[in-house]
Amino acid sequence: MQNNANLVQIGSSVRNHRVRLLLASVLVVVAAVFVARAYSQWSTQSAVQHHLNGAYHDIAIGNGPAAEKQWKAALDVAPSDPAVHDLLGEYYLDTHQWQKGADQFRILQKTAPNRPHIDCRLAACLFRLGDQKDAFLQAQAELKRDKMCVTALGIVTTVMTRQSGVNQDQLLVYLKRFANLQPNDLLAQHMYAEALANRYFYSELRPELTHILTIDPEDAEAYNLKGYTDLASELQPTGANSAIQDFKTSIRLAPVNGGAYFGLGRAYLHLNQPRPAVIALTTASHLIPHQIRILQTLSRAYLLSGASAKAETVRSEVTVLERAAGDERTLAVKCSIYPAVVKYPRELGTLYLNMGEYNKASYYLSIASKLQPQNKLLRSVVAKLHKGMRPIAGNSFMQ
Repeated sequence: MQNNANLVQIGSSVRNHRVRLLLASVLVVVAAVFVARAYSQWSTQSAVQHHLNGAYHDIAIGNGPAAEKQWKAALDVAPSDPAVHDLLGEYYLDTHQWQKGADQFRILQKTAPNRPHIDCRLAACLFRLGDQKDAFLQAQAELKRDKMCVTALGIVTTVMTRQSGVNQDQLLVYLKRFANLQPNDLLAQHMYAEALANRYFYSELRPELTHILTIDPEDAEAYNLKGYTDLASELQPTGANSAIQDFKTSIRLAPVNGGAYFGLGRAYLHLNQPRPAVIALTTASHLIPHQIRILQTLSRAYLLSGASAKAETVRSEVTVLERAAGDERTLAVKCSIYPAVVKYPRELGTLYLNMGEYNKASYYLSIASKLQPQNKLLRSVVAKLHKGMRPIAGNSFMQ
């Protein structure tokens, strides 16, 4: 019995020894794997950092293309590194390589969605590519993360001012925020001031115009808007006389100024002076054709001056434009309800093109071109609009 007990003890000791040997072997393997992975990660990080250091040096000496090669080499080593994609995207944004920049920010949206300001930078690239609709959506997404993002606010407000049927209350909120964040940016201040004028918010407009004229004492548009605020004053005829001086100052600063001539004509009518009103309003209608409000006011001035036949001729033109305005509203609604149907943005864009509303024409024709990429003539018209050119109005790309 004693022998059997000894044999059992010996067997147990052997098994325990084997278990210890096995555990030791496993630990050695695990340690080896850990060391290998750690070395691999260190090696990868070291290689990426080497390329980043090289890129920083290239940027410092102004060699952007060499830096681009370094960043691309870093991505060969670490394809998913968000910092490298970010640097490349920023480089493409700074060098106006819009499509390449958009590609990098799209990657970041998928691989590192919490990285700051991806959406607004993608929006900036898309806007420059002419894709105003998607740029607007990306900028809106950025504002949900950071409502004070200047880039996103700039894009959203620019696109909204080019669209029809937008929420004017929301636009005004965005424009006020944008103007407050850019207090010395005349473009931002002008956009906000014009929105206030369009809503007849003259009490808010007056201090805004004072601010603009502090930045630029010879701002013709500010004098235009100041004239309209004086016309709205309860102190008449003092307000109308002040408005005449405002509009004349605006014309002196910017002679080709349809808005100032329109205001001047209205001011003369306030003072019951239809003859000088006709002269000013005729000039306004030549400088800003197809504008219903200008023509309606001109027709009234003709009537008050005794030229009833001319008043009726202008009134007939107004009727045609009012019919076109009805078409505009209908098409704007259809564009919203049926975003995938090319005919509606194409027709609305053409209508704006014929009316001389080039910013709105650019917005809707860009959508149509995206929906109908095979239409070469439409693409050509959109390209000219994006470059600030004024293509010949017509319907030749409507097929």
